[in-house]
Amino acid sequence: MATIRRSAWRLAAASLIIAATILSPGDGRVELVEARGALPHVNPHRDAYFSATGQTARGPFLAYWIANQHIGAPVGPPVHVDGEWVQWFEFAKLALTGTTMDSGSPVGVNRAHIGRLFADSVGYSTGMDAFVPKQHGPGLYFAETGHAVNQGFLTVYQRWGMAQQLGYPISDEFSIGRAVYQFFEFGALSWSSDTDVQRVPVGALDAGMQGRLGAPHAQHPDAVNLDSASMHELTDLLVGERWIDIDLSRRVMTAYIGNYEVMSTVVDIGHPNSPTVRGTFTIYLKNRVQTLRGTHWDGTPYTSPDVPYVMYFWHDYAIHPSATRAPYGGATSPGCVIPPLAIAEFLWDFASYGTVVVVR
Repeated sequence: MATIRRSAWRLAAASLIIAATILSPGDGRVELVEARGALPHVNPHRDAYFSATGQTARGPFLAYWIANQHIGAPVGPPVHVDGEWVQWFEFAKLALTGTTMDSGSPVGVNRAHIGRLFADSVGYSTGMDAFVPKQHGPGLYFAETGHAVNQGFLTVYQRWGMAQQLGYPISDEFSIGRAVYQFFEFGALSWSSDTDVQRVPVGALDAGMQGRLGAPHAQHPDAVNLDSASMHELTDLLVGERWIDIDLSRRVMTAYIGNYEVMSTVVDIGHPNSPTVRGTFTIYLKNRVQTLRGTHWDGTPYTSPDVPYVMYFWHDYAIHPSATRAPYGGATSPGCVIPPLAIAEFLWDFASYGTVVVVR
Protein backbone atom coordinates (compact mmCIF):
# COMPACT_ATOMS: atom_id res chain seq x y z
CA MET A 1 0.00 0.00 0.00
CA ALA A 2 1.34 3.41 -0.95
CA THR A 3 1.28 6.26 1.50
CA ILE A 4 1.81 9.91 0.68
CA ARG A 5 1.57 12.00 3.80
CA ARG A 6 -1.22 14.18 2.50
CA SER A 7 -4.46 12.92 4.03
CA ALA A 8 -3.20 13.93 7.44
CA TRP A 9 -2.68 17.48 6.18
CA ARG A 10 -6.44 17.80 5.72
CA LEU A 11 -8.03 18.65 9.02
CA ALA A 12 -11.61 19.15 10.12
CA ALA A 13 -12.50 21.55 12.90
CA ALA A 14 -13.47 19.68 16.07
CA SER A 15 -16.58 20.77 17.95
CA LEU A 16 -16.15 21.89 21.55
CA ILE A 17 -17.96 19.10 23.38
CA ILE A 18 -17.08 19.44 27.04
CA ALA A 19 -19.27 21.12 29.65
CA ALA A 20 -17.21 22.95 32.26
CA THR A 21 -17.57 25.43 35.09
CA ILE A 22 -14.98 28.10 34.34
CA LEU A 23 -12.89 28.92 37.38
CA SER A 24 -9.82 31.13 37.64
CA PRO A 25 -7.24 30.18 34.99
CA GLY A 26 -4.09 28.29 35.94
CA ASP A 27 -0.58 29.67 35.66
CA GLY A 28 -0.15 28.35 32.10
CA ARG A 29 3.18 26.73 32.97
CA VAL A 30 4.56 24.58 30.17
CA GLU A 31 6.12 21.27 31.15
CA LEU A 32 8.65 19.41 29.08
CA VAL A 33 7.90 16.04 27.52
CA GLU A 34 10.14 13.13 26.66
CA ALA A 35 12.90 13.58 24.09
CA ARG A 36 11.74 13.32 20.47
CA GLY A 37 13.40 12.24 17.29
CA ALA A 38 14.62 14.72 14.73
CA LEU A 39 11.93 17.09 13.49
CA PRO A 40 11.79 18.55 9.97
CA HIS A 41 13.21 21.98 9.27
CA VAL A 42 10.83 24.28 7.45
CA ASN A 43 11.23 27.11 5.00
CA PRO A 44 11.05 30.28 7.14
CA HIS A 45 9.48 32.13 4.22
CA ARG A 46 6.57 29.73 3.74
CA ASP A 47 3.60 29.59 6.11
CA ALA A 48 0.82 27.01 6.21
CA TYR A 49 -2.81 28.13 6.20
CA PHE A 50 -5.46 25.94 7.87
CA SER A 51 -8.83 26.78 6.34
CA ALA A 52 -10.60 24.62 8.95
CA THR A 53 -9.81 27.24 11.60
CA GLY A 54 -8.71 30.21 9.49
CA GLN A 55 -5.29 30.26 11.20
CA THR A 56 -1.66 30.05 10.13
CA ALA A 57 1.35 28.13 11.45
CA ARG A 58 4.97 28.85 10.62
CA GLY A 59 8.55 28.28 11.66
CA PRO A 60 9.25 25.84 14.48
CA PHE A 61 5.56 25.38 15.31
CA LEU A 62 4.82 24.36 11.72
CA ALA A 63 7.76 21.94 11.79
CA TYR A 64 6.42 20.39 14.99
CA TRP A 65 2.94 20.08 13.47
CA ILE A 66 4.26 18.39 10.32
CA ALA A 67 5.81 15.65 12.50
CA ASN A 68 2.89 15.54 14.99
CA GLN A 69 -0.27 16.21 13.03
CA HIS A 70 -2.41 14.66 15.75
CA ILE A 71 -2.29 18.00 17.61
CA GLY A 72 -4.86 19.36 15.16
CA ALA A 73 -5.09 22.75 13.50
CA PRO A 74 -3.96 25.99 15.15
CA VAL A 75 -6.81 27.89 16.82
CA GLY A 76 -5.01 31.20 17.24
CA PRO A 77 -1.83 33.01 16.18
CA PRO A 78 1.53 32.58 17.96
CA VAL A 79 1.83 35.05 20.84
CA HIS A 80 4.75 36.16 23.01
CA VAL A 81 3.93 35.46 26.67
CA ASP A 82 6.34 35.66 29.63
CA GLY A 83 9.45 35.41 27.49
CA GLU A 84 8.33 32.56 25.24
CA TRP A 85 6.39 32.09 22.05
CA VAL A 86 3.15 30.15 22.53
CA GLN A 87 0.57 28.83 20.07
CA TRP A 88 -2.55 26.81 20.80
CA PHE A 89 -3.78 24.01 18.55
CA GLU A 90 -7.02 22.02 18.77
CA PHE A 91 -5.43 19.37 20.97
CA ALA A 92 -2.21 20.97 22.19
CA LYS A 93 -0.35 24.02 23.42
CA LEU A 94 3.17 24.55 22.08
CA ALA A 95 5.87 26.81 23.48
CA LEU A 96 9.23 28.02 22.17
CA THR A 97 11.65 29.58 24.65
CA GLY A 98 14.73 31.77 24.21
CA THR A 99 14.60 32.45 20.48
CA THR A 100 12.56 34.02 17.71
CA MET A 101 9.91 32.40 15.57
CA ASP A 102 12.00 32.80 12.42
CA SER A 103 15.29 31.49 13.81
CA GLY A 104 14.08 28.94 16.35
CA SER A 105 14.79 25.24 15.90
CA PRO A 106 11.82 22.85 15.99
CA VAL A 107 13.77 20.79 18.52
CA GLY A 108 13.23 23.66 20.97
CA VAL A 109 9.44 23.35 20.82
CA ASN A 110 7.83 21.92 23.95
CA ARG A 111 4.31 20.54 24.27
CA ALA A 112 2.41 21.44 27.42
CA HIS A 113 0.64 18.89 29.58
CA ILE A 114 -2.57 20.44 28.32
CA GLY A 115 -4.78 17.81 29.97
CA ARG A 116 -3.36 18.70 33.37
CA LEU A 117 -3.43 22.44 32.69
CA PHE A 118 -7.07 22.42 31.67
CA ALA A 119 -8.18 20.10 34.48
CA ASP A 120 -6.43 22.38 36.98
CA SER A 121 -7.90 25.51 35.41
CA VAL A 122 -11.52 24.37 35.65
CA GLY A 123 -11.10 22.86 39.11
CA TYR A 124 -11.48 19.22 38.10
CA SER A 125 -8.17 18.20 39.66
CA THR A 126 -9.15 19.35 43.12
CA GLY A 127 -12.93 19.05 42.95
CA MET A 128 -13.50 15.54 41.60
CA ASP A 129 -12.80 12.16 43.20
CA ALA A 130 -11.95 10.81 39.74
CA PHE A 131 -8.65 12.74 39.91
CA VAL A 132 -7.57 11.24 43.25
CA PRO A 133 -4.82 8.60 42.64
CA LYS A 134 -5.75 4.99 43.49
CA GLN A 135 -3.60 2.04 44.58
CA HIS A 136 -5.08 -0.14 41.84
CA GLY A 137 -7.83 -0.11 39.27
CA PRO A 138 -9.62 -2.20 36.65
CA GLY A 139 -8.38 -2.39 33.09
CA LEU A 140 -4.91 -1.03 32.29
CA TYR A 141 -3.56 0.50 35.50
CA PHE A 142 -0.66 2.98 35.62
CA ALA A 143 1.19 3.18 38.91
CA GLU A 144 2.92 6.32 37.63
CA THR A 145 -0.29 8.32 38.09
CA GLY A 146 -2.55 5.99 40.07
CA HIS A 147 -5.23 5.72 37.38
CA ALA A 148 -6.47 3.08 34.96
CA VAL A 149 -7.91 3.04 31.46
CA ASN A 150 -10.67 0.54 30.73
CA GLN A 151 -13.68 -0.34 28.61
CA GLY A 152 -14.28 1.79 25.51
CA PHE A 153 -11.54 4.27 26.35
CA LEU A 154 -9.01 1.43 26.57
CA THR A 155 -9.85 0.24 23.04
CA VAL A 156 -9.06 3.70 21.68
CA TYR A 157 -6.02 4.19 23.94
CA GLN A 158 -4.43 1.00 22.65
CA ARG A 159 -4.65 2.03 19.01
CA TRP A 160 -1.32 2.66 17.33
CA GLY A 161 0.26 5.88 18.57
CA MET A 162 -2.65 6.97 20.78
CA ALA A 163 -0.93 6.28 24.10
CA GLN A 164 2.00 8.46 23.05
CA GLN A 165 -0.37 11.20 21.94
CA LEU A 166 -2.34 11.22 25.20
CA GLY A 167 0.27 10.25 27.79
CA TYR A 168 -0.61 8.67 31.15
CA PRO A 169 -4.17 8.90 32.50
CA ILE A 170 -4.52 11.54 35.23
CA SER A 171 -8.11 10.69 36.14
CA ASP A 172 -10.56 7.83 36.17
CA GLU A 173 -13.75 8.04 34.15
CA PHE A 174 -16.32 10.60 35.29
CA SER A 175 -19.62 11.93 33.98
CA ILE A 176 -20.84 15.42 33.20
CA GLY A 177 -24.45 15.34 32.08
CA ARG A 178 -24.89 12.61 29.48
CA ALA A 179 -21.19 12.43 28.57
CA VAL A 180 -18.36 10.41 30.12
CA TYR A 181 -14.82 11.80 30.21
CA GLN A 182 -11.29 10.74 31.09
CA PHE A 183 -8.30 13.06 31.26
CA PHE A 184 -4.71 12.31 30.30
CA GLU A 185 -1.48 14.29 30.52
CA PHE A 186 -1.82 15.59 26.97
CA GLY A 187 -5.56 15.49 26.39
CA ALA A 188 -8.92 13.95 27.17
CA LEU A 189 -11.39 11.45 25.72
CA SER A 190 -15.18 11.52 25.83
CA TRP A 191 -18.16 9.46 24.78
CA SER A 192 -21.91 9.59 25.12
CA SER A 193 -24.97 7.68 23.97
CA ASP A 194 -24.96 9.91 20.89
CA THR A 195 -21.27 9.74 19.98
CA ASP A 196 -18.42 7.27 19.78
CA VAL A 197 -15.22 7.80 21.77
CA GLN A 198 -13.54 10.98 20.57
CA ARG A 199 -10.75 13.31 21.60
CA VAL A 200 -11.74 16.45 23.45
CA PRO A 201 -10.16 19.59 21.90
CA VAL A 202 -8.64 20.72 25.17
CA GLY A 203 -6.16 22.94 23.36
CA ALA A 204 -8.98 24.98 21.88
CA LEU A 205 -10.81 25.02 25.21
CA ASP A 206 -7.73 26.21 27.07
CA ALA A 207 -7.09 28.88 24.42
CA GLY A 208 -10.63 30.11 24.93
CA MET A 209 -10.15 30.33 28.69
CA GLN A 210 -6.93 32.29 28.21
CA GLY A 211 -8.49 34.62 25.65
CA ARG A 212 -6.20 33.30 22.91
CA LEU A 213 -8.70 32.00 20.35
CA GLY A 214 -8.01 33.79 17.10
CA ALA A 215 -10.67 35.12 14.76
CA PRO A 216 -10.48 33.36 11.37
CA HIS A 217 -8.54 35.36 8.81
CA ALA A 218 -8.02 35.15 5.07
CA GLN A 219 -5.05 33.29 3.60
CA HIS A 220 -2.16 35.62 2.89
CA PRO A 221 -0.37 35.35 -0.48
CA ASP A 222 2.79 33.68 0.83
CA ALA A 223 1.00 30.89 2.71
CA VAL A 224 0.41 27.35 1.46
CA ASN A 225 -3.23 26.28 1.80
CA LEU A 226 -3.14 22.78 3.24
CA ASP A 227 -6.57 21.93 1.84
CA SER A 228 -5.80 22.69 -1.80
CA ALA A 229 -2.02 22.52 -2.13
CA SER A 230 -0.28 20.07 -4.43
CA MET A 231 2.22 17.66 -2.95
CA HIS A 232 4.94 19.73 -4.61
CA GLU A 233 3.79 22.82 -2.69
CA LEU A 234 3.55 20.87 0.55
CA THR A 235 7.08 19.52 0.31
CA ASP A 236 8.26 23.05 -0.48
CA LEU A 237 7.46 23.82 3.17
CA LEU A 238 10.45 21.69 4.17
CA VAL A 239 14.14 22.48 3.92
CA GLY A 240 16.88 19.90 3.32
CA GLU A 241 18.39 17.56 0.74
CA ARG A 242 15.86 15.50 -1.18
CA TRP A 243 16.78 11.85 -1.67
CA ILE A 244 15.16 8.49 -2.33
CA ASP A 245 15.84 5.27 -0.44
CA ILE A 246 14.96 1.88 -1.97
CA ASP A 247 15.07 -1.04 0.45
CA LEU A 248 15.15 -4.18 -1.72
CA SER A 249 14.75 -6.57 1.21
CA ARG A 250 11.46 -4.93 2.24
CA ARG A 251 10.56 -3.82 -1.30
CA VAL A 252 9.82 -0.37 0.04
CA MET A 253 10.76 2.98 -1.49
CA THR A 254 10.87 6.09 0.72
CA ALA A 255 11.39 9.73 -0.20
CA TYR A 256 13.12 12.00 2.32
CA ILE A 257 13.79 15.67 2.80
CA GLY A 258 16.79 15.63 5.09
CA ASN A 259 15.98 12.84 7.52
CA TYR A 260 12.23 13.44 7.46
CA GLU A 261 10.10 10.90 5.59
CA VAL A 262 7.56 12.48 3.26
CA MET A 263 6.48 9.43 1.25
CA SER A 264 6.70 5.65 1.53
CA THR A 265 5.36 2.96 -0.77
CA VAL A 266 5.64 -0.74 -1.55
CA VAL A 267 7.20 -1.30 -4.96
CA ASP A 268 7.99 -4.05 -7.42
CA ILE A 269 11.71 -4.73 -7.87
CA GLY A 270 13.85 -6.79 -10.20
CA HIS A 271 13.39 -10.54 -10.50
CA PRO A 272 16.29 -12.63 -9.07
CA ASN A 273 17.28 -13.40 -12.68
CA SER A 274 17.46 -9.66 -13.46
CA PRO A 275 17.97 -8.02 -10.07
CA THR A 276 17.79 -4.31 -9.35
CA VAL A 277 21.25 -2.81 -9.11
CA ARG A 278 22.48 -1.85 -5.64
CA GLY A 279 24.46 1.26 -4.79
CA THR A 280 24.24 5.03 -4.53
CA PHE A 281 23.21 6.82 -7.71
CA THR A 282 21.60 10.06 -8.91
CA ILE A 283 18.69 10.84 -11.20
CA TYR A 284 20.37 11.58 -14.54
CA LEU A 285 17.45 11.49 -17.01
CA LYS A 286 13.71 12.21 -16.74
CA ASN A 287 11.14 11.49 -19.45
CA ARG A 288 7.57 12.58 -18.81
CA VAL A 289 6.26 10.00 -21.32
CA GLN A 290 8.25 7.24 -22.98
CA THR A 291 7.76 3.97 -24.81
CA LEU A 292 9.79 1.35 -22.98
CA ARG A 293 11.30 -1.62 -24.81
CA GLY A 294 13.46 -4.38 -23.45
CA THR A 295 13.65 -7.98 -22.36
CA HIS A 296 11.81 -9.56 -19.44
CA TRP A 297 13.74 -11.57 -16.87
CA ASP A 298 12.70 -14.77 -18.72
CA GLY A 299 14.15 -13.53 -22.02
CA THR A 300 10.91 -12.53 -23.73
CA PRO A 301 10.82 -9.06 -25.31
CA TYR A 302 8.35 -6.39 -24.26
CA THR A 303 7.11 -3.03 -25.48
CA SER A 304 5.25 -0.67 -23.11
CA PRO A 305 3.95 2.43 -24.89
CA ASP A 306 3.29 5.80 -23.27
CA VAL A 307 4.74 5.08 -19.82
CA PRO A 308 4.66 8.33 -17.79
CA TYR A 309 7.07 9.74 -15.20
CA VAL A 310 10.19 7.72 -16.10
CA MET A 311 13.31 8.62 -14.08
CA TYR A 312 16.65 6.88 -14.76
CA PHE A 313 19.20 6.53 -11.97
CA TRP A 314 21.82 4.18 -13.54
CA HIS A 315 22.19 3.03 -17.16
CA ASP A 316 18.76 1.61 -18.13
CA TYR A 317 17.57 1.21 -14.52
CA ALA A 318 14.67 3.54 -13.82
CA ILE A 319 11.82 4.35 -11.48
CA HIS A 320 8.54 4.28 -13.41
CA PRO A 321 4.95 3.07 -13.04
CA SER A 322 3.36 0.17 -14.89
CA ALA A 323 -0.23 -0.44 -15.92
CA THR A 324 0.13 -4.18 -15.26
CA ARG A 325 1.69 -4.21 -11.76
CA ALA A 326 -0.91 -4.84 -9.06
CA PRO A 327 -0.64 -5.64 -6.26
CA TYR A 328 2.83 -4.28 -5.57
CA GLY A 329 5.57 -5.79 -3.43
CA GLY A 330 6.81 -8.47 -5.81
CA ALA A 331 10.11 -9.14 -7.55
CA THR A 332 8.94 -9.47 -11.13
CA SER A 333 10.41 -6.54 -13.06
CA PRO A 334 13.37 -6.71 -15.46
CA GLY A 335 15.31 -4.63 -12.95
CA CYS A 336 13.48 -1.31 -12.72
CA VAL A 337 11.70 -0.09 -9.59
CA ILE A 338 7.94 0.04 -10.15
CA PRO A 339 5.80 2.24 -7.84
CA PRO A 340 2.06 2.94 -8.20
CA LEU A 341 1.13 5.67 -10.68
CA ALA A 342 0.25 8.29 -8.04
CA ILE A 343 3.62 7.79 -6.35
CA ALA A 344 5.49 8.03 -9.64
CA GLU A 345 3.72 11.33 -10.36
CA PHE A 346 4.65 12.65 -6.91
CA LEU A 347 8.29 11.60 -7.35
CA TRP A 348 8.43 13.32 -10.74
CA ASP A 349 7.76 16.65 -9.00
CA PHE A 350 9.78 15.73 -5.92
CA ALA A 351 13.03 14.69 -7.60
CA SER A 352 15.21 16.72 -9.91
CA TYR A 353 18.34 15.96 -11.89
CA GLY A 354 21.02 14.98 -9.39
CA THR A 355 18.63 13.74 -6.70
CA VAL A 356 20.38 10.92 -4.81
CA VAL A 357 18.91 7.42 -5.04
CA VAL A 358 20.17 4.84 -2.53
CA VAL A 359 19.40 1.22 -3.46
CA ARG A 360 20.24 -1.29 -0.77
